[in-house]
Amino acid sequence: MQGKQQGLSQIEKLSEELEALAPNISSKDKIEFVNNSIYRKSTISAYLNGHGLNIDTAMEMLLFFRKRIAEREKVINAEMV
Repeated sequence: MQGKQQGLSQIEKLSEELEALAPNISSKDKIEFVNNSIYRKSTISAYLNGHGLNIDTAMEMLLFFRKRIAEREKVINAEMV
């Protein structure tokens, strides 16, 4: 994705990143983000569909959803003892 992002603005890069994460973001992730932020579900949907408008909002979402996905990955990849 790095080569594809050259020449893009920061919001465009963030929008692409969020759009790429969307298939791994659960409904529970979205609900938790709404409950812990000032944003509505419609705002989240717009950003996850590549229609981000605000860099700060996109960064907040990206950091939150990356953390949630990473936590799930740890569980999924943990070896059974």
